Amino acid sequence: MKKIFIIFGLFSLISAGVNADFTDNFDGGVSPLWKPVSGIWEAKDDLYHVRATGVLPGFSILPFEVTDGTVIETDAMITGNATYKNVHLAFAYVNDSDIYVASVGVLAGQWVIGHTGAGGWNQAGWFMLAANKDVNISVGEWYNFRLEIHKSTVSFFANNNLKVEYKFPDGIPKGRIGIGVVGSDTLFDNMKITGEMNLSVKPIGKCVTTWASIKSR
Repeated sequence: MKKIFIIFGLFSLISAGVNADFTDNFDGGVSPLWKPVSGIWEAKDDLYHVRATGVLPGFSILPFEVTDGTVIETDAMITGNATYKNVHLAFAYVNDSDIYVASVGVLAGQWVIGHTGAGGWNQAGWFMLAANKDVNISVGEWYNFRLEIHKSTVSFFANNNLKVEYKFPDGIPKGRIGIGVVGSDTLFDNMKITGEMNLSVKPIGKCVTTWASIKSR
């Protein structure tokens, strides 16, 4: 049984705070809230597959922004079918060349909290805000990745072990929550976002803002 949360309503503001959970285990498909913005995404075998074209990024994002207390969690398996092998949790996807992520790269051998600038994902445009070279994950195995937001600090965990964290001097940047890779084939499962978050788009509708929990087989 699959459980997803759908948003309905009419907003006069660009973002509104909501305190609710979003879950998607991808059984039988994906929530319509997902928006693939790069790469090739496919719901298959009750998983969310992404294949980046060449060494370019592949991202799928949700209409939420993090705030103090947001927790983003997913299970992911890095496959061995592409040039690079990595997982990215985007906590502020502003546009395709302005993305804040927590990531792990098997070949790069680093846990990173980083940011793409105007140069995009090439060497000149990638900024590592914090890094940890103690990488002990393998391709072809499932891992649980979790990102916690506490005020202006981002903490990145793997299998409940803290790997890297960074405190933003001017507060957490604003952008959409998402998942992704760069030049990698990766599988995602059991996506979950808890705590207060902001809705970052204007839904179209005539009813009062509500959250509906929809169960489908």
